[in-house]
Amino acid sequence: MRLEKNIFPFITFMIVITSCIHSTITLNIPFITDKTYTIHLGSRIRSLSAPLIVQCTPPNSTKLGQNELSFGKEVSYKLPIIGNTTKFTCEFNWGNGIETNDRSVDVFEYGVEDKVCNVTENVYWKALPDGLYFTCEDDFVGFKRCEWNPQVPCKSPKES
Repeated sequence: MRLEKNIFPFITFMIVITSCIHSTITLNIPFITDKTYTIHLGSRIRSLSAPLIVQCTPPNSTKLGQNELSFGKEVSYKLPIIGNTTKFTCEFNWGNGIETNDRSVDVFEYGVEDKVCNVTENVYWKALPDGLYFTCEDDFVGFKRCEWNPQVPCKSPKES
């Protein structure tokens, strides 16, 4: 009789444990990873009148200060991946005294740049007079993803 009393809780416990092992619970909450991407923003614009102005907005935050970048200069940000909605947006502005070019670009979006640049964990955006270029390597310009005209959508990195 005593054995039967002790075995019932044990069997119940084993059934609960077994069902937990064989099921997966999916929670719809942001996740945190140990990956950090470095976003590099650089100017390849030779301008006598004005430098490139860059202002970025990190995820769930207010705008960061403006950066003035002359030809060959760069600013970089370390961006931790804190969820599947991580997005880093920057506004690029430059003018030659006659015309002004303004463009807002998602320079990092989870599910896009992280898939392309997952080996280097570096994302490079370089502003040239004809548009904004993207690459995962620092040793070359990359390919043009965005025109200065905001009416023209930016290309996906997969369209290279």
